[in-house]
Amino acid sequence: MKVTSGIRKGALLQTAEDLSVRPTTDKVKQAIFNMIQFEIPGRTALDLFAGSGALGIEALSRGARHCTFVDIQPGIVKKNIEKLRFAELSRIVRTDYLSFLEQCDTAFDLVFLDPPYQKGMLSKALEALVQRNLLLPGSLIVWEYDTGEEISVPEEIRIIKERNFGRVQIRIGAFE
Repeated sequence: MKVTSGIRKGALLQTAEDLSVRPTTDKVKQAIFNMIQFEIPGRTALDLFAGSGALGIEALSRGARHCTFVDIQPGIVKKNIEKLRFAELSRIVRTDYLSFLEQCDTAFDLVFLDPPYQKGMLSKALEALVQRNLLLPGSLIVWEYDTGEEISVPEEIRIIKERNFGRVQIRIGAFE
């Protein structure tokens, strides 16, 4: 997996060797960033289920001002951030997503959600982002999920773009 554009274009990212971890493919990541490329510069991002940090790192490479990476095992994202010299633009939080959302007091205007499929985490995360006032007006929320998964989207989030890649579904919402 590599950074597809921006100041770190072409840099290789370390990924988990654990086969239960499902990183976003370069093809899907490229499609996501093609859809939001002009909306990234200057934004404060949250990569909530960070894994390798590929989505947040791509946003930083493309001009995001800062990114908070949240994962229960942040070792790989930490290595990738250090390797790409993004430490000053990053914050890594080692916790589960709900604990982070319940304790967070910072609002974001670009959020990436790529949780494990079929676990109900996505709907809970979307709801918590809205209920805890963690989104700024005009925030973009990008989420990835499996075709068969039922997702509940709060009415304050309007879906503005969607793409399907076989079983992988991408939605981009705007917080209003």
